[in-house]
Amino acid sequence: MADGVVIIGAETLGRRLTRLARGIATSDVLGEIGAYLVASITTRTQHHHEDVDERPFVAYSPKYLFFRQKSGYGTQVDLTLTGGMFAALTHEIFTDRVKVFFGPGTSRGTDVQHPAKAFYLQEKRKFFGFTDQDVANIMELYSVNIEGELRGR
Repeated sequence: MADGVVIIGAETLGRRLTRLARGIATSDVLGEIGAYLVASITTRTQHHHEDVDERPFVAYSPKYLFFRQKSGYGTQVDLTLTGGMFAALTHEIFTDRVKVFFGPGTSRGTDVQHPAKAFYLQEKRKFFGFTDQDVANIMELYSVNIEGELRGR
């Protein structure tokens, strides 16, 4: 009687599992996730005019709406005046995670840094975050990557 279980092909299995573990958190996959989140936040905010819960944004105040009209800016709530803040939305890849953030800089005609502006905007119109659909899409990115690693691509 054997004291353990002998797995035929254990060495091959071990190599595949090691490759799978490395493949799950590669910089390529994390880069895809970061780029996806930047695009998702931008699209949801600027094109769908929705918050992170996928609800329409709270309307601009009458005073601010008047300023936008008078200055020739759009009146649909998209949290964009000059576009500088969203142009600074980026991501950074670490060994085991990706960070999505607003990079340094200021919008034209102001001294307010992009991260501070985003923080202020987040108080009234929560836009910086991810939706349930974002989570499902990220899981799909991982799934595709895992399947590729299992097939030995």
